[in-house]
Amino acid sequence: MNWIRYLRNGIKMAVLILILSTCKVDFPFKKATYTYKNESGLQLQMAVKNRYVDTIVYLADKASYTYIANSLSGEPFTGRQSSPADSVGIKFATNQCLSFTREEGNGVFKLPEYENYVNGVEEQTEFSLTFIFDEDWLAKAQNCN
Repeated sequence: MNWIRYLRNGIKMAVLILILSTCKVDFPFKKATYTYKNESGLQLQMAVKNRYVDTIVYLADKASYTYIANSLSGEPFTGRQSSPADSVGIKFATNQCLSFTREEGNGVFKLPEYENYVNGVEEQTEFSLTFIFDEDWLAKAQNCN
């Protein structure tokens, strides 16, 4: 009689697997395109840091860098394949630096700081924002340690 119990459990398990395999769960991924422009008049270095790796991007004056975030949040420097960035450091050619952290939500991590930010844009499933490093940001920079 044990074989009947095993048969019943096997049938239940097969039905459960069949039901779960036919269900499709769509996560609301967002595609956010972030463009970082250098209009400071100087070359700058942007260091994007997460717990695994640092990515260094060099931007000449008037150059730009584009990052596409495909993630649930659509926040800057997030994505499916990598750990979200914890911080972004900017070093201008004059040895002046800026530091932005996700935890503090400042600079590149603060969406209203982006040039074309409109309230509520982050609720859309696809959007583009531009951050400009200009003379105002250079004026806020401090000597690098």
